Amino acid sequence: MDVKKKIVNVLVLGETGVGKSTFINSFLNHTTYSKLEEATKHKLLYFIPPKFTLLNDDFNKTEIKIGSSSNEIDTPGESSTQYPVSYLFDINNKDVILRIIDTPGIGDTRGLQYDERNTENLLTFIGELDYLNCICILLKPNNSRLNVLFDYCIKHILLRLDKKIRTNIVFLFTNARSSFYTPGDTFTPLKVMLDEIKRNQDDDKIPLDSPNVFCVDNESFRYLAAKSSGVQFSQNDMELYSSSWDRSSTTYKRFIDYVASLPDIPMKGIVSVNESRRIVGRLAKPAVELMILQEKSLITLENHKKKLDEVRDNMTDLRNILYTPVIQYAIGKKTTSSVTKHTMNAGLQFSFLPPFVTVKLGYKYSNDTKLEDYVTAVETLVEDPKIKSLLDDETKAREAVKQQLQAIAELAQAYKQEARTILSAAAIFTNFLKENAILFGTDPLELYLKSLLEE
Repeated sequence: MDVKKKIVNVLVLGETGVGKSTFINSFLNHTTYSKLEEATKHKLLYFIPPKFTLLNDDFNKTEIKIGSSSNEIDTPGESSTQYPVSYLFDINNKDVILRIIDTPGIGDTRGLQYDERNTENLLTFIGELDYLNCICILLKPNNSRLNVLFDYCIKHILLRLDKKIRTNIVFLFTNARSSFYTPGDTFTPLKVMLDEIKRNQDDDKIPLDSPNVFCVDNESFRYLAAKSSGVQFSQNDMELYSSSWDRSSTTYKRFIDYVASLPDIPMKGIVSVNESRRIVGRLAKPAVELMILQEKSLITLENHKKKLDEVRDNMTDLRNILYTPVIQYAIGKKTTSSVTKHTMNAGLQFSFLPPFVTVKLGYKYSNDTKLEDYVTAVETLVEDPKIKSLLDDETKAREAVKQQLQAIAELAQAYKQEARTILSAAAIFTNFLKENAILFGTDPLELYLKSLLEE
């Protein structure tokens, strides 16, 4: 390997079963041999152990299995590749080395939780790179409707990536001999999906045109694997696979030239967008729940104000309720049952904050953390000595009530200001994602608010 060559990093994405592993093995043989006949004279080349079933004219099965890998599972019906792996291709007569990164299939057969895990593993893996040059999305032609899970997962990944990679996305169609080496019916739903992404962005859409669309057929590699396992083929079969090889070789050369021309996209930006989205997602829930606590505080103040208005001429009742009910936030893991009212000498094992928690709320939060486990709304009765002394002179009782109502109004205004501060912070965070991510998606705060309304 020539260490002076530039390394071009290509991330491969695709639905489970689209043929990512076969594509990588086929690409290896196409970049090593010029003709299929030359490849048959040498030992089979592969990075990922091939495994598939052949049926003859009588529908008798022949299992083709060469080698093994701890990163590939053979269980029928389950996704094969388990973790991202990179493979280096030293391209002959080119000044580049392609690093192709294989990934677990989108739409893992074991469920969405595995897709989420696979996405995190993928982002962690590419986060170790200095830069990324290309995202290569593999599809099969002639799918008149894209799988809903594919649509979700592709967008799920694009949500986490810097928009600078948008123009470095290419689409490669496998098994394209059946569609005469065109995208076939898949082109229209794919274009619709990309147009939907464009409608949510101010920038140019992800390109889908002849320069960044590649159609190949990898059956010639399966032919090589079967032949190396002793399977016999007719002369007509050999000519058919040879023609497929030649057509795909031309496309692979164009693919190499195009990918090598793409600029480096620093991974620092891509990783920062992903981390920011994760933080925003985690902030959404506690932000909304804090606003709910503030709303409860405002209701408490309003109810107390009504009581003052009702008894402002009754000195006995006034002495009992002439205070400001302040909702303080106790921060810390709960060790006792919830407390709704308390005096300052009760000795709860919490660190109390003033009514305002915007910049001081510093507890650890994750997706499975419940805010109520860490934040307790504790109603504290705050008496003002100056107001209390006014009650000793009945002629000044009305002034006392007036001052108390003013204190309540000021506290209510402070709560409202804090709510505006929280919403402003959420707007800044989500605007950052809108400006920098390929796909903005749903505002996490909006999403959580909708779920609360549904509940």
